[in-house]
Amino acid sequence: MLPFLRLLLPLAVLACGASPPPPEEPVEIAPTRLRGQALFTGEARPSATEIGRIDPTCAALQEAASETIEDGLERVFVYLADPPPSAVPGPPPREALTITAKRCQYEPAVVGLRVGQRVVLENGDPTLHQPVTAQPDGNELRLEQPFEGMRSELRFDRPRLMAEVSCASHPWMKAHLGVLDHPWFAVTDAAGGFEIPAPPTGDHTLIAWHPELGERRAAVTVTAGLATEVVLDFAAAP
Repeated sequence: MLPFLRLLLPLAVLACGASPPPPEEPVEIAPTRLRGQALFTGEARPSATEIGRIDPTCAALQEAASETIEDGLERVFVYLADPPPSAVPGPPPREALTITAKRCQYEPAVVGLRVGQRVVLENGDPTLHQPVTAQPDGNELRLEQPFEGMRSELRFDRPRLMAEVSCASHPWMKAHLGVLDHPWFAVTDAAGGFEIPAPPTGDHTLIAWHPELGERRAAVTVTAGLATEVVLDFAAAP
């Protein structure tokens, strides 16, 4: 029995010793963000995009209307032009992006997505829609959606800026797709605001695109743990 007790004694001493120090509190690191606003500071003017009334069903769904270009610009596609390939994270999202023909307009009208991500075109109206998009080889892909609720799927295998989806039945209907091989893009909200989360640090060229006002560029420097702010004024010369 005595040798057995001698073996247990050191273990008993260790068990009665000082408790280990508490774990250190995790250090919170501020997220790296790139955010800003797209503006039009010039004199307000009507948009060239008007809703036609050639289809009686469309006329019943909504009044003919036109937008006004002023102040904060909605539906501006903003993206990093030159992120390092080594920083691009993972595959594209598995969930599809849906564009719906609703009240004879495409909603949303400007979207961003990754190469390889699925795009679903949905007819949300009780009338014929014919989505058309140009292919890289110069041909057109035309889809027939004569009934409400019909869905068709697209997939882009290479970057496209800005791929247009129109409707052969209603020429005013247009959606524009920014297809990129990285996730650092955004579409501005109703006030022209946008945010690109977790962009790679360093110097970049930021590009903003509006369907009527064209393209604007800005040089930005992204710093780890900080929010970089930028204003893009489409009233200024490109």
